[in-house]
Amino acid sequence: MGRILYGVMGDAGGHVSRSLAIAQKLSAHEIVFVGGGRVRELAQHGYAIVPVPVLGGEASDRGFEIVGTVLSAISALVQQSSVIERLVAVIEEFNPDLIVTDYEYFLPLAAARLGRACISVDRQHALTHCRYRPPAGDRLGHVLSLGEIGLLHGAPSHYMVCSFVQMEPINPSLTEVFPPVLRNQTADIAASHGEHATVYLYRAPLDWVRELLAGRSRRYFIYGFDMAREEGNLSFRRNSIEQFLVDLAGCEYAICNGGHNSISEALHYQKPTLCFPTRLFYEQLLNAHLLAEAGYGAYHRADAGAGAALDSFEARLPQFHKRVAKYAPWSCQIIGSRLEELITSRGVI
Repeated sequence: MGRILYGVMGDAGGHVSRSLAIAQKLSAHEIVFVGGGRVRELAQHGYAIVPVPVLGGEASDRGFEIVGTVLSAISALVQQSSVIERLVAVIEEFNPDLIVTDYEYFLPLAAARLGRACISVDRQHALTHCRYRPPAGDRLGHVLSLGEIGLLHGAPSHYMVCSFVQMEPINPSLTEVFPPVLRNQTADIAASHGEHATVYLYRAPLDWVRELLAGRSRRYFIYGFDMAREEGNLSFRRNSIEQFLVDLAGCEYAICNGGHNSISEALHYQKPTLCFPTRLFYEQLLNAHLLAEAGYGAYHRADAGAGAALDSFEARLPQFHKRVAKYAPWSCQIIGSRLEELITSRGVI
């Protein structure tokens, strides 16, 4: 049995759910997580947690908040020296066979101080470590994202990027690309075809969502607001992974912001997807762009033209269904197996 120290960004659920899925595939090993925010949820699954501040992006229903993100970063970075010293002590005492980070800031720096390898597993580094044709627009979001990744998340020794479409690494000796990591529950729920649409729009303006979807003939199951309420054709749902996956597996199509996990789960169930990327979250825009390029769906900005975009998307559903019916992971390689290989080499590639 090996020992794994696993840092996880805790500002949103995608990092946590991916890391949990990987940890469950590595269940023969002892795993200790490092992180804050939603990383604490992993204690419910029996894992030990080393708490550290969260250095992540702040967002509201208006989109990415630059000022809030900067203030949050300053608050976390003030503690940097003491946090890294504490993690150095954790590494020396735990003596892990493998150190992994899913976009967590402090653990790679502590590993580097000790000359230890640290493997990055995330989606964000697709922006900086893979080749792609950028989507039009949002130059500010692109610059901000590249700057954040380069300045704050460049310490790992090797990168494993998740992608629902095949992407070419810029430097194959530094970066490997793998198909998406799905939550274990997805395998237990079979896809079916229903008339409803399943919606996950995190931090979207509630009034905008109502304006977009209310009064249509279709029923919408809506997640992201953690409330149970019926409003005509709108059914707001409490946060529930199991119920969300059931609703997703049985829907006609999905609507989401453009998060990689959400898109990957929709594609797993072969559901066309319409994305409304969060303002200035460039990774979501890139995901939505790649989704549209592959013919699996479409995307549009969350603005006054969203209703017309939804009408256009529904008119094209037959072609999207035909295309997405052919979706399958582009490779049989999985990140969990690759990490298993690296335990014996202590992360040295």
